[in-house]
Parts: sequence; structure tokens; C-alpha cells
Amino acid sequence: MTTKQSKLIALVNFLVCANIEEFKTIFGESLGSHLWFKFYNNGKHNYNFLNEVSNHNLIILEIYLKNEVM
Repeated sequence: MTTKQSKLIALVNFLVCANIEEFKTIFGESLGSHLWFKFYNNGKHNYNFLNEVSNHNLIILEIYLKNEVM
């Protein structure tokens, strides 16, 4: 399995299992709440959520996944 595949699997697993507290841990209290409700309102399994997150926040999420999941 390549690193790219591992990151993708980690991301899908995160999106399936995530909760508001995890979002707050990753993105901070305010932004985490905001992103969670955007995520939750789009349906947890609707990956279009990722299109709505800025590149900066995707970098934060990627760092989190590298440190916590891999």
C-alpha cells in the first residue's frame, strides 16, 4: 500500500467516524464547530464537504491524520 493510499484510507475512516469533539480538537473550538455543522448538514458520507474546506484547513486535517492515524 502506498502512502497516498494510506492517507486516503485514513481520510475516509476519519470522515466516517468523526464527531464534533474531534473537529474541535483539530480545527479549534469555533472553527471546529462551524466546520462540523457544515459537514453534518451535508450528510456525514457526502464527501463534497471537502470541496468546501479551504486548503489551509485541509493541511491542518492532513497533519492531524498523519500524527493520529498513521
